[in-house]
Amino acid sequence: TAAHSTVRIDGQDQSEVWASHRVGRRARRVWAGTEEGTVAAAHDGYGRLPGRPVHERRVSVTESGLIIVDSFEGAGDHDIESFLHLHPDCAASVDDRDILVTRDGRGVARVSPPEGVDIRVVEGTWHRSFHTSVPNRRIEIQTQRALPTSLETAISWLD
Repeated sequence: TAAHSTVRIDGQDQSEVWASHRVGRRARRVWAGTEEGTVAAAHDGYGRLPGRPVHERRVSVTESGLIIVDSFEGAGDHDIESFLHLHPDCAASVDDRDILVTRDGRGVARVSPPEGVDIRVVEGTWHRSFHTSVPNRRIEIQTQRALPTSLETAISWLD
């Protein structure tokens, strides 16, 4: 799960991964839909955890960027991590409470995470095809929350 731009709950993968490309219990779509400027979907991959969390992601396009809203139904306190992988040509740094994304030394985007979360930029890898691994950076957002809850991350394009 951490290899994708999505969320992880309680350190568990969305589907039960046994080995590379080997999966046991699979996350199943609960619903998916679109409306003008927005795509959204929910899955039950974390239903095996206490409180039976259901994750919904809604991505909206605005004039200035993207809004990502991750909503969680269920019960109990859970550790929630969100991962945003950057293209290998991009760098990122924490700037106050936001993350500044740069390319060729020029600011291209500002990522504004939800309030009350821990944020960091870590080294990772990007896989454009099988057996290809290119170094990149990954933005990680971490928090502990009682469900139900939601987290909103804004990505603003810079001129």
